[in-house]
Amino acid sequence: MAASVLRARNKKKKKNCVIEKELVDVLQLYPLWLCPFKLFDNPGFVHPSGPRDEMYVDIGAYGAPTVDDYNNVETTKRLEKYVTSVKG
Repeated sequence: MAASVLRARNKKKKKNCVIEKELVDVLQLYPLWLCPFKLFDNPGFVHPSGPRDEMYVDIGAYGAPTVDDYNNVETTKRLEKYVTSVKG
């Protein structure tokens, strides 16, 4: 799905996905691979934030950003801060 289609779909729903906006609109990075998965409340290395199963979306970003002022360190820190703020 092209970035323009994703933007049009979001405008139509009057809703934006923050990660999509950052990766597609700001960094001009495409394609994105969205892979939903269920994190079970079982013993192991990774656990949900609470005492129940939770759904997550793993995001794969491919290609290289095409914006002139791209800064890998600043961008990574900004994305990590957002993901942490939403307990992702």
